[in-house]
Amino acid sequence: MAKKTIARYFSDISGDAIEADSPTVTFAVAGVTYEIDLSESEQNALAEALAPYVAAGRKVGRIQTRGASKSRGLPLGHASPGSTG
Repeated sequence: MAKKTIARYFSDISGDAIEADSPTVTFAVAGVTYEIDLSESEQNALAEALAPYVAAGRKVGRIQTRGASKSRGLPLGHASPGSTG
């Protein structure tokens, strides 16, 4: 008998099901790295909210995550490096 496991993602903000294959966003604030599962519209809202801080900040490198293939940061120019304090 074959067995198929299906992973479903749910938004950590709204609780709604997410249809994307990889909704996990990684970001850092004050030296602490966080992961959160967000819908596309929630990812856009987070990127928009952080945009002024990212624009004024200095890029220090990429965040290293476990299972990097399943996690991704926000789009380039938004909030991928985060703030390290």
